[in-house]
Amino acid sequence: MTLLHSLLHATNFSRPFLSTLVPSIGLAYTIQGLVAVPSIFAQTERFFDLSGSVTYISCTALSLYLPTIRARFAAAGAGSAKPAWPSILAALAGNGGGLNWRQVALSAAVSVWATRLGTYLFSRISSDEGTDSRFDDIRSSPPKFLGVFFAQATWVTLCVSN
Repeated sequence: MTLLHSLLHATNFSRPFLSTLVPSIGLAYTIQGLVAVPSIFAQTERFFDLSGSVTYISCTALSLYLPTIRARFAAAGAGSAKPAWPSILAALAGNGGGLNWRQVALSAAVSVWATRLGTYLFSRISSDEGTDSRFDDIRSSPPKFLGVFFAQATWVTLCVSN
C-alpha cells in the first residue's frame, strides 16, 4: 500500500466537507513545515511569502482534484477503468465534467491572486537585501519562527476552507 493510498484511506470521511478539508489542512502544514525547517536553520524569511502563495495554490488545486484522485484510486483498486480527469474548460462552459463552474472560477481567482501577491513579495524581499523588518525579532528564535510559518498554514486553511 503506497503512502498516497494510505493517506486517502485515512482521510476518507463520510462527510464530503471533511474528506476535502482534512487533506487540505495536512497539505498546508506540510508545505509550511518543509519550508520552515531550512528557513529556521538559515535564519532567513526570504521564502516565507512565496511559500504562502505555493500553499494557497496547492490547497486550491487539491480541493478541485481530490474527489477525482479518490475515484481513480478506488477504480484502480477494484480493477475497473479509471475515471477521466475533470475538464476545467467544460466546467466553465457549464457542461459539468465533474467540476462546478463556481468552484473553478473561485479557484482561478485565488490562484491568480496568490501568484500575483507571491511574486510581488518575493521580488520585493529579493531586492531588499533578503530581509523583512517584520521578522527582525522573530528570526533568531526557532520556536517563534516556526510559529509564524504555522500561523501562515492556519491562515491558508481558514481562507481556502470557506
